[in-house]
Amino acid sequence: MFKTDYKFKSIIRNGQTTRCVVRFYEGDITTEPELDLHTNTIKDTTRYRRTKLLRTEDITFDGDLTDNQLRFEMNKKLVQDLLRTPINEQKNA
Repeated sequence: MFKTDYKFKSIIRNGQTTRCVVRFYEGDITTEPELDLHTNTIKDTTRYRRTKLLRTEDITFDGDLTDNQLRFEMNKKLVQDLLRTPINEQKNA
């Protein structure tokens, strides 16, 4: 099953609302050769990689939300995707 995540493109706060443009991605955990910058050698590296932009959304929330509150709200949106699971870093406890 593919994984999903989001990335904020912009966040605008005006004191009464918080508007953000968010990109949603699909990806998977893969192992590929990458340059290790510490040793300057090529090593197989396993990590999450985005493979596809799913959509971009312009979302407005009531209130002046903090970064943590925004992440919590966006993590709730990821859970609604029945075809993909959120990456571990974007799951609410």
